[in-house]
Amino acid sequence: MSESDSPFVGLSSLNLPDIENDKGFKPNLDVIIQKISQIFNKTCVKVELIEQDSGYRIPFLIELEDGGEYILYVINPTLSIIDKYPKDLLIDMMRSEIGTINYLDKYTNIPVPRVYHWNLEKENEIGAPFMIVKKLFGNNLDQEWSTLTFEQKCEFINHYLDILGSLGEVRQDQIGSLYLDEENYQIGKLVIDNYVNLGRSSFKDEVNRGPFHSTKDFLNAAIELEIILYNKCDWGDECKELWVPIQEKMLEIFHTYWKDDPNYDFNSFVLCPPLLEDPSKILIDKVDGKVRITGFLEWKHTGFLPKDYLFNKYPHIIINRQEYKYSEEKTSENLLLQEHFDNQIIKRYPQFKKDEIRMLFFDTIIENFDRIWCTIDALRRIHDYFNIEMKEEWLISDDYFKRWFKENYSFSDEECNRLVDDRAWYNVKLSLYDLIRYTTVRSTSYRMGSINIGPYLPDNWTDNQFLIIPIII
Repeated sequence: MSESDSPFVGLSSLNLPDIENDKGFKPNLDVIIQKISQIFNKTCVKVELIEQDSGYRIPFLIELEDGGEYILYVINPTLSIIDKYPKDLLIDMMRSEIGTINYLDKYTNIPVPRVYHWNLEKENEIGAPFMIVKKLFGNNLDQEWSTLTFEQKCEFINHYLDILGSLGEVRQDQIGSLYLDEENYQIGKLVIDNYVNLGRSSFKDEVNRGPFHSTKDFLNAAIELEIILYNKCDWGDECKELWVPIQEKMLEIFHTYWKDDPNYDFNSFVLCPPLLEDPSKILIDKVDGKVRITGFLEWKHTGFLPKDYLFNKYPHIIINRQEYKYSEEKTSENLLLQEHFDNQIIKRYPQFKKDEIRMLFFDTIIENFDRIWCTIDALRRIHDYFNIEMKEEWLISDDYFKRWFKENYSFSDEECNRLVDDRAWYNVKLSLYDLIRYTTVRSTSYRMGSINIGPYLPDNWTDNQFLIIPIII
């Protein structure tokens, strides 16, 4: 393929906001239309970039002459530059998503976007690794939620739990991600978020990515990955001095208090998609006033994980997230919906049991792996739960962190108090990565994503100075 024929000439120079917003992004749609027409043996009449953030994939809406609509996902080559994703990893992520969707489409009734065509070769008819899926019908849950009655919201939860139950029947005796190799499905290395996010994928031979035969081995490898990351990252020696001891303490506590339970771990690893509870990725429809889930849009970062991890996560839409400042009425409704969720779990799966410590380790190590305050809080809860004597200064008091930030980065007392006491501005957990990375800021109106951090810069900040900028996630 010549450079003039490539649909993505110049794409590698773009960053993620450019892909979504930059008016100068002009892929060669004529080439894409021609190739899509060849793939389907039908005239492609429309290809347009979908205005949404889809992470490692760039989405295009495709329309054929017969009215059929599909989504073309092309691997985003900029991620290998921006987030240190090796190109082979991006292909593995798409290969795993294809295998997962195909498996669910073949063996379950879970509504997935059926994959019609893919090519993971770096040089192919589209110009980059891609897959084409059927466009699902329905409306995004987060856009429709406010129009639903309380009864309809309960109907959604019921159908959601039906789907969790179906996923709970998709079992393997290993922890790992699912891949399609020709006609065979195989369990391979994990590509879930905490194994690949923000440079973690760059440690190839030093990290065990599975498959694992026990939950303990899986969680142990995840903690060890964090220790390797903080020891080798380029965020400064202070980062290692502050965060590595915390992760090492988590590893010590984990080995002391984690107990593998054969009733959980033997042949009970089920397919757990981390994004399943994300309302922006769920489609619903109302038929005769009844609410049904019509599809889940993304299956990336999916893997076979312990089954109790699958049933312990509320859909995000019913969680009282403090940053949204819900009204008292909304907060009360969410609590009632959570109660309905829990009651349905007990009714449907009486054999299922909650284990507070297991879930604390899951949430801390897998769900909140890049939020260091969650690790600290989890260690405190474990110490309290088992009545362990606390010797580490940072575990006993937040004063240690306040002094550390003040001494190393000249933060004011007010900034240190705000950082540590509130855990983050607007009561949102800070991302460890954003908290500790060095950033060159050239203007007090500098924006990271949609967050204006100018008002939060230290008083002694000067132009071009390197400093730690806590970013809201």
